Amino acid sequence: MLVFDELMLEKLTKLTEDLIVKNQQQFLQNDPVGILQIIHYCKPLVNLQEYCLDKICSEPEILFNSEKFTQLSAPLLEIILKRDDLALDEIKIWENLIKWGLAQEQAPNVNKDVSKWNQDG
Repeated sequence: MLVFDELMLEKLTKLTEDLIVKNQQQFLQNDPVGILQIIHYCKPLVNLQEYCLDKICSEPEILFNSEKFTQLSAPLLEIILKRDDLALDEIKIWENLIKWGLAQEQAPNVNKDVSKWNQDG
């Protein structure tokens, strides 16, 4: 699809996008982070981007339980967290945000298991 976009084949890009949205509901389950990053930076894929964001907001475990969740870029995470339709409890949002933040810093002396944190550090 990126090749289609680069070659300015808008109609072919649109047809491919429509085909994926209508016929392939499991594609997002396989690599949600990779899919989100591709469609975020490929501006003509507006329908596909909206479909994916809607799906992730209604079924957030697709993204937040993904092994690659911590590799999600900050701008994409911000887009998802700012949506009003994210069906995730606030405490789960914070837990995932901490998990993501710790992975970004990769601080060697910080215990990644939040349940083992205390006031003393």
